Amino acid sequence: MVLELKDRQEWEVLEAVYYGRLTLAALYRDYAGNALDTVKAQLRGIRLADHLDGWVAWVRALGGAVQTAATYRAQVETLITTETQLHELTAPRISQWLTEVPDVTTGTRRKYLYALRSFIGYLQERGLLQYDPSAAVKTPKKNKARLVWHTEDVDKRIVDAAPAEFRALFALIKATGAEVSPAVAMTRGDIDLNAGLVHIKGTKNEKRDRHDAIIEAWALPYLREHCRSLIGNVALWPTLTRYRVYDVHQATCAALGIEDYTLRDARHSWAVRSRKRGESLEAIMAQLGHYMAATIYGKFKPTIEERKERKGAAS
Repeated sequence: MVLELKDRQEWEVLEAVYYGRLTLAALYRDYAGNALDTVKAQLRGIRLADHLDGWVAWVRALGGAVQTAATYRAQVETLITTETQLHELTAPRISQWLTEVPDVTTGTRRKYLYALRSFIGYLQERGLLQYDPSAAVKTPKKNKARLVWHTEDVDKRIVDAAPAEFRALFALIKATGAEVSPAVAMTRGDIDLNAGLVHIKGTKNEKRDRHDAIIEAWALPYLREHCRSLIGNVALWPTLTRYRVYDVHQATCAALGIEDYTLRDARHSWAVRSRKRGESLEAIMAQLGHYMAATIYGKFKPTIEERKERKGAAS
């Protein structure tokens, strides 16, 4: 049967067997019954877009954060259109897609592939795929570790130079090490200005929730001013998106002549400053919700001059 289908160039059904969308036994049954047209119609009738909502719910049910699921979906939708069929999900197409993702690093391409593999895992659990077509695609390399940080004075300059509607948000992110997405999504109930604490929701999963993250004192006046007229547990920044916030931060840095400093780098700034103040690695890990803090920030212990300065201030 396989040799005959090869000679007839019935690649659609043969590839379906190869990629696990169809068993050889099922193909033989329909081949013997002269029902190949029915098989091809069924293969073409599964639209991947119809399964995106179910996949997102599956990611959330497994403990993935809302933002993680939304990011995964946005990445996969750069490959899948409303009409993309299951039989079109092949290794060559996936490989081409990864090479054509515009203006991203190899590390970002790696994240796109992992998002797609999550979707493929969902399709496999639903019995729509028996084989992972991405298995034959080489995983892009990770980006080199990035560790750009600045002092409190530089972060305050950026906050003061930013448009008024962004100042409190920038101050919060830079004074806590919060990720951009959960910061943008915060409500009034997430911040305790009297105690100087904030609840930062986890981006990858709920285990990374930090209920008592400390806000550096310099940022509190910006937050008090922003929250002064808010009533009830309302959204703090209802009109802002993570992408708009990123763009404004980069524009503000450019206007100040500060190069190669992103809002995500503010996490490093907060952590390095904390380490230089003598904070323990355990405290930094608790604030950032990141178990790798010891590896990343362990080298930034206070210098003797910083220790003397801190002791003098305390006395």
